[in-house]
Amino acid sequence: MRTPPSSTPISLERLGELAALDRKTINRIENGMYSPRLDNVFQIADALEITVRELFETDIKS
Repeated sequence: MRTPPSSTPISLERLGELAALDRKTINRIENGMYSPRLDNVFQIADALEITVRELFETDIKS
């Protein structure tokens, strides 16, 4: 998962609060050590105010 490059940086702790997930869980997801459930993916996307598709896109377009 990634956050859009144009987004304002957000701490794992703040993202966890917004997504109602533990900071450690967010860290494990970000580092590929944990595969999130689908509902968690939607929670993270909602917290970042992006779509699920944007959350997983790897091709950054200019």
